[in-house]
Amino acid sequence: TGHAVAVGSYPSNPYGLYDMGGNVWEWCQDYYSADFYMDGVTNPVNNTAGTDGKKIRRGGAWNYHASTLLTYARESDPATRGNNHFGFRIVQNE
Repeated sequence: TGHAVAVGSYPSNPYGLYDMGGNVWEWCQDYYSADFYMDGVTNPVNNTAGTDGKKIRRGGAWNYHASTLLTYARESDPATRGNNHFGFRIVQNE
């Protein structure tokens, strides 16, 4: 639509989750490191900031190409960067 839309503007995915790809990039807890992700490790979390201070973002955004809409596609940026196509998702453990 040329801009971010309200959460739930489109149907949920098969897991009942909304807007997991394509609305705004979502900041993740992880700091970026090119060599952090190792084979055989399930859902590793990198809590150690590198010298560049970059954090991971996922999910693509309305103004990016289709290859970024894959759930495993990741990008990184300085944690202080913000714009109209970066956001975050609040989650709750029950």
